[in-house]
Amino acid sequence: MSEIEIITFGCRLNAYESEVMREHANAAGLTDAVIVNTCAVTGESVRQARQAIRKARRARPNARIVVTGCAAQIDPQAFAGMDEVDHVIGNQEKTEAGSFRGLAVGDSERVKVNDIMSVKETAAHLIEGFGAQARAYVQVQNGCDHRCTFCIIPFGRGPSRSVPAGEVVAQVRKLVANGYAEIVLTGVDITAYGADLPGDLTLGKLAEKILKLVPELKRLRLSSIDSIEACPTLMRLIAEEERLMPHLHLSLQAGDDLILKRMKRRQARADAVAVTESLVSERGSRYIDFVLPGLLAMNLMGSGIWGIGFSIVDARRKKLLKRFVATPMRRYHYLASFLLMRLWLMVIEVTVIASFGYFAFGVPMRGSLAAFAVACLLGALVFGSLGLLVASRARTVEAASGLMNLIMLPMWVASGVFFSAANFPDAVQPFIQALPLTAVVDSVRGIMIQGLGWSALAPEFAVVGAWLAASFGLALRFFRWT
Repeated sequence: MSEIEIITFGCRLNAYESEVMREHANAAGLTDAVIVNTCAVTGESVRQARQAIRKARRARPNARIVVTGCAAQIDPQAFAGMDEVDHVIGNQEKTEAGSFRGLAVGDSERVKVNDIMSVKETAAHLIEGFGAQARAYVQVQNGCDHRCTFCIIPFGRGPSRSVPAGEVVAQVRKLVANGYAEIVLTGVDITAYGADLPGDLTLGKLAEKILKLVPELKRLRLSSIDSIEACPTLMRLIAEEERLMPHLHLSLQAGDDLILKRMKRRQARADAVAVTESLVSERGSRYIDFVLPGLLAMNLMGSGIWGIGFSIVDARRKKLLKRFVATPMRRYHYLASFLLMRLWLMVIEVTVIASFGYFAFGVPMRGSLAAFAVACLLGALVFGSLGLLVASRARTVEAASGLMNLIMLPMWVASGVFFSAANFPDAVQPFIQALPLTAVVDSVRGIMIQGLGWSALAPEFAVVGAWLAASFGLALRFFRWT
């Protein structure tokens, strides 16, 4: 017997529900079947679904063809009237395990479609994954309470209903554990999330819970949102949280207020403009807010590696270091003195850059000044130690310069100074996260823009501490006076 085949049309929610159906069908032992998950958003999508049904029958004449989805929910008899179709099930029934147990044993009605408007709750469905896809979809909401002039979807999906936050978090955690680096929250009207649940849950608060309770999640993305319903928490997260992808699809449909009014849309053109302007102008969300912490960290790197490295190599070239051989000066004292000297300059440099960003551009400092000071201190020490290591044996400025550029070039490119390091492929992420500049950039940016506390900064501080101990230890081991 052949395994089941699922043909999916339409939105991300349909894609998620197709995986739910796949797991229910496999658990029930349903085989030799083709499930067509239809879409009704346009007449063309319905036509394509009917075409796919006929094609499936020609390709698999002995398989059972089951039609479901929005088009089947809205007009089940139209599909039941097709000779190629064996069963039609509704949008509620397609996510119920019992529907597939009935199909597996041959005990199912030919048309099983209930009144979708009577459905008041949406149950969560824990799925294992999405095959070879790099990202996974998680349903947080279903249905819609609005009645836009052009839209038939509420009649295929029913009233708005939300998946409880705990069940959403459990599904995200499961998918992340199965290797998915990116999760997309999906539904019909996801900015309506929480209105039917106890408390004051919103989409923004749900996203905040997910990011807090699943720290191993690398990227969280949103499907289409209604700008008029975007809550302040969501807007703040988009501006501040690096793991929440700042790419939005606004359900606008038109840019003319008269057209929007005739479509019975709730927002005007000015509302959409206001949302986009707030996202690109809010403190913490602008490019200057992103890049200034990176420039600060890069300045610490340049000042430490170049400033210390060149000074020592130049002193060796002029035979000034050779004079210390006849003195009680130990290598440890000499190298430590160079590091301490750089700390005074670091205080001045960091103060100037941070103050300039704050007063000239309004770059925020949302975290603790003590944590910021520690992050900069560790950065100055680790890059100073790398400068000592480079200069420990180099005899000429040219040789030291080549080594310094070799060390710094990968960090300039990959450590997230000018653009997010998350843009690089997952395969190189362990290397990028192990770079000292990445750790310093992430910690400084996290303190300034996100207001991260000590516990959240522990991984970055650990990376910098390891590099500091290793580089200073090696510098002591290999340093020579001549």
